[in-house]
Amino acid sequence: MNSSLFLHLHIGHKALRVPAAAVSVLLAVMFPVGIIGMASGMLAKQHLWTASLFLGVQAALTFVVLWDAASFVRALLITVMIGTAAAAVEFVGLATGFPFGSYYYSYNLEPFVVSNVPLAIVFAWYILSVNIVLLYRTGTPGIDGSGMKIVAGGLLLLGIDIMLEPFASFVNRYWTWAGGVIPMQNYTAWFVIGTLFIAAVHAALPRQKTAQAAGGIRLPDAMLMMTAAQCAIINTLNGYWIATAAGISIAAAAYWRLRHGRV
Repeated sequence: MNSSLFLHLHIGHKALRVPAAAVSVLLAVMFPVGIIGMASGMLAKQHLWTASLFLGVQAALTFVVLWDAASFVRALLITVMIGTAAAAVEFVGLATGFPFGSYYYSYNLEPFVVSNVPLAIVFAWYILSVNIVLLYRTGTPGIDGSGMKIVAGGLLLLGIDIMLEPFASFVNRYWTWAGGVIPMQNYTAWFVIGTLFIAAVHAALPRQKTAQAAGGIRLPDAMLMMTAAQCAIINTLNGYWIATAAGISIAAAAYWRLRHGRV
């Protein structure tokens, strides 16, 4: 593959460049195909399981970028830490209704890792929390104000979840809320838990910021934008304007502060 692609993807370790480029190309194909399929109705109910595949590919690329930013051992420890914590939180949530509210997942998100917790949801927590930390730990001047950046990261994750809820629960029926209403405590829980996950990833990474070249595509940014764009487009086409506008506003403001300004 062209060496300029590796430069623009900002992968420093030579051994990781081909896997990163290959998975990036796969995502670049899957993303528009998924959008077109959902928007046109061609993605029939029996094919909704492909969401798990898409998130799995994103999780794999996230691991590669995390490995490049730290080390294989540290990336593996962070992956196990966030994956285990996410599965535990979702397991408790399904069993008790706390902290998110009363809900259940559909079989469209198989396989399940524990009880009725889908592997795709564990992937989602991992993708969002790790890429948010990598977003502000790479390619920005310094890492001062870490506490406020962690909080801003939690707001970015919250903004994405506000868009994710109607996309996943009402449009695609990946999960169902009791009474058909998304409880406000769900958003509070996503912000609090997401902020804690981001803080844990931040603490587990090396103190020094990974140096990256200017310009090109930053994979953490691209994966977060891909998630937000997918939800925003499908929500808008299905009439969920308010959630989309609110989510975009919160996510965009948090992203701008993390990427371009001091927090």
